[in-house]
Amino acid sequence: SLYLERDLGWSGLLVEATGDSFDILMSKHRKAWAAHACLASYPYPHTASLVKLSKQGHHLEPQEKIGLQNHNALMNSPGLQIRTGMTYTTYEQVQCFPLQAMLNALNVTHVNFVSLDVEGVEDLVLSSFWGSGMEVDVWMVEHLNSNKLPHEKDVIDYQFIKEFELQGYSLYTIHFGQPMDYVFIRNGTKIHQQSFSKRPHTVDKACPFWNSKACKDYNQNKS
Repeated sequence: SLYLERDLGWSGLLVEATGDSFDILMSKHRKAWAAHACLASYPYPHTASLVKLSKQGHHLEPQEKIGLQNHNALMNSPGLQIRTGMTYTTYEQVQCFPLQAMLNALNVTHVNFVSLDVEGVEDLVLSSFWGSGMEVDVWMVEHLNSNKLPHEKDVIDYQFIKEFELQGYSLYTIHFGQPMDYVFIRNGTKIHQQSFSKRPHTVDKACPFWNSKACKDYNQNKS
């Protein structure tokens, strides 16, 4: 989101649960509101235990030691992966607030873009957000398909896509990775019309992917 602030003049809200990472964030003098908190898994505030992953080694700089903390996760989160060997774990109690409560505190009811990366509790965060009356035009959500087997690579979660469709969104694309980033755009918005009119299609206008195999698998699972 730094590009959005620096080059496009956007403002926003940055939510960071890890104390070490929040201190680094504040040192950057970002042009946005910032909260040392986590997004609540329930529609009310609560505290949670955060599992923090750090690199080992006395020769490492402070920022290097916390280099794995983008994989920090709440205790019992499906996204928690304890890495052994070069890492160690510590724990931090964090205060969590519903996303809609944070936005209400800023007197914000409409958001252009939300990037949601909460290491496995996105379903809970979203379920407490739907019905809040807040409008979000574009979501980018890192999502790990909890239905896959432990030894399998992440696969497209069609139920997750369906939940967004029920809330009035269209899937624009998926950034394939481990896990995947899903991009959804709210139907009826100007950005929806602009984005879908310019999106290249090689197979099917209803398909969010740009190769025939991905579209074939998508359409089979949609039917």
